[in-house]
Amino acid sequence: MKTMIVIAYKKPSSQLGASEIEWGGFLKRIEPDLPKDKGIEKPLENVWRIPLGDGLRLLPSFHNAARSLGVQIAVLVSEDSTFSVL
Repeated sequence: MKTMIVIAYKKPSSQLGASEIEWGGFLKRIEPDLPKDKGIEKPLENVWRIPLGDGLRLLPSFHNAARSLGVQIAVLVSEDSTFSVL
């Protein structure tokens, strides 16, 4: 099964607490868009493993939230369905 891995990065901020506000806003915009019953896993606070079929539909949500709130994202596509965080 093809899988999409989305990794979000908090941007460093010179203003105390500004990056946390942006990060919290990012999570609040993304979490409601993620269906709970579609096999989406969140092994870390900033990493989502999404089956590719559903992932393509969700990619604009990640992109728009990241762009508007100054969060960087990386998207990886894998043929392997296994994913582990060391």
